[in-house]
Amino acid sequence: AKKLLQFDYVTFILRVLSSKVAESGAKGSTRPPLYPGGGEEMTGKFEHTIDAKGRLFIPARLREELGASFHIAIGSSRDENGTPCKYLALYPKAAWQQLEEKINALPSSQAALADVLFAYAAACEPDSQSRILIPQPLREYAGLERDVVITGSGSKAKIWDKANWDSHSAPQLDAGRVADMFDQLGL
Repeated sequence: AKKLLQFDYVTFILRVLSSKVAESGAKGSTRPPLYPGGGEEMTGKFEHTIDAKGRLFIPARLREELGASFHIAIGSSRDENGTPCKYLALYPKAAWQQLEEKINALPSSQAALADVLFAYAAACEPDSQSRILIPQPLREYAGLERDVVITGSGSKAKIWDKANWDSHSAPQLDAGRVADMFDQLGL
């Protein structure tokens, strides 16, 4: 029996909503989508450091996909043991607006999700040196101190504490796990 990854409720909702955003395509994009019905894909892994003032350089490849202004918000998934893995998510403006619409359409019984997501989100515009200021509460949430990894993740990018990324990604690179994932995707 194959062991499936587990996700907590907030992560599940955010992933479903993010996939709906990705399916709809990025509005305002000057380039055609990379796949039918979808938007631009953010890919790659970039290692950087947060400076003493809480600023982080955003790589050119991701800045191009994120646009001149974008949003940063909390994110979390679970590893194969069910342990939460915290990160920050960067959403392009159009994707954030669509995500807001989807969350605002949720029943009031799920309002706590919207409260938490919006309370721990911030608009970002890179400065002249392509850095963003990550608010202290967001850095604390994700355990970001100095060394970080920024990863492309489809319709968004993620910012991980380097040690957390290393412990999260290492088991995922196991050849058997990769083969299982491709099997599940029918590839």
